[in-house]
Amino acid sequence: MKTITQLAMLTVLLFAAETAIAANYFIRAGAAGSNNGNDWTNAYTSLPSTLVRGDTYYIAGGSYSGRTFNTPASGTSVITIKGATIADHGTDTGWSATYSVENTQATWTSGITFNTSYWIFDGSVGPNWSKTTSQYGFKFNPVNYVARVYNLSSAISDVKISHITATAPTGDVEKFFLSTDNETKSVNNVTFSYCLLNGWSNAVWATSDGLLMNNWLVEYNVILNGYSSAAVHGEDINNNYGHLDNLTVRYNWFEGRIPSTGSIVVLNGPAGPYYIYGNVFKNMKGGDGIITGVHYPLSGAIYNNTFVNVDNGYGNGAWIGHDVSAKVYNNIIYNSVAGIGANFTGTKDYNAYFATTNTPTEANGQTGTGSPFVNEPGNDMRLSKASNAGTTFSVPYNIDIVKNTRGGDGTWDRGAFEFVSNNLVMSPPQNLRTQ
Repeated sequence: MKTITQLAMLTVLLFAAETAIAANYFIRAGAAGSNNGNDWTNAYTSLPSTLVRGDTYYIAGGSYSGRTFNTPASGTSVITIKGATIADHGTDTGWSATYSVENTQATWTSGITFNTSYWIFDGSVGPNWSKTTSQYGFKFNPVNYVARVYNLSSAISDVKISHITATAPTGDVEKFFLSTDNETKSVNNVTFSYCLLNGWSNAVWATSDGLLMNNWLVEYNVILNGYSSAAVHGEDINNNYGHLDNLTVRYNWFEGRIPSTGSIVVLNGPAGPYYIYGNVFKNMKGGDGIITGVHYPLSGAIYNNTFVNVDNGYGNGAWIGHDVSAKVYNNIIYNSVAGIGANFTGTKDYNAYFATTNTPTEANGQTGTGSPFVNEPGNDMRLSKASNAGTTFSVPYNIDIVKNTRGGDGTWDRGAFEFVSNNLVMSPPQNLRTQ
């Protein structure tokens, strides 16, 4: 039997072993000292060539080159690369608040590629739905293929990319922000969140002929001015041959896409189900529809979204395009063409149509003439008054973008925002008023 002293020593050794598993390292462009990465005085000036599983690499404001991340996986151990903030910077040794990404962005001059599993790449700061580029911790200079996640010989999974702002390069070319590769193996469990993108033909592109891409999550992003042309047919989110299953798209702001295939599209290969809820789509044109299938049906759920000023001009439907087999409930469509595309095989009801044309008939639908929003021109899409009751759904659909519980006052409201009677809850669209 071990003595109390022996047990105490064993506990200390186990604690030491556990704490030795993970370490923090510090990266600051222009740092002096010994550059061993152990604190802010002696920070690395760039990410070291060898990264260690389980460790966290704090990035200070400054300029850095992108790179390929290919450290072999070790179980589920994650490598975290994150912006250093005033509240979270790992150590106070040598620290100055001027190093924080709130004070100076970490700017990446070239793209990043993930060839292995279990990574977090997070700029750490960026308010929900902010159009102000300086508020994001990580910024990418205009460069194509900002973030690539792929491996040509083995499946990979669990990559999280957050708090980034990136403006697309110029020119009539395809512009990819987050993408796989045409010949990649399966890429599963990808999270893309809290980012501000401007001018991309494809914000999310999960492609590889016939291969499964499973459990992707796209949430809390602002995706603006999607690019498309006669030569480049852009879509905000597109599987394009890849078998993208269990895709969740929630709490995003999509705005300003010029005529294109659509915003969220199943194209050139079977995919789905897609779970699309709590989003705003504004000032958009989709040749095949804003949410649409092309050659293959888009299945799943389209709940509690807000569509404002959407059209296509080709007669293929507008907010819901052709070849859709999803459940479509509790959406608000305002000042838009409200037609539904051909080959719709899903179910729809409890949607609200204000100042729309080609308005479909629904047993429990709502129609009206004026704007239902607090301030649509100012991008405040909260409801100015309670709508007719929508139908209810269970978790996770019962929470809106600002964490209001749907139906908490007895009425499950339609659209992206649950009505709050006292109107004191500040909503993310407040951030959209500054650019």
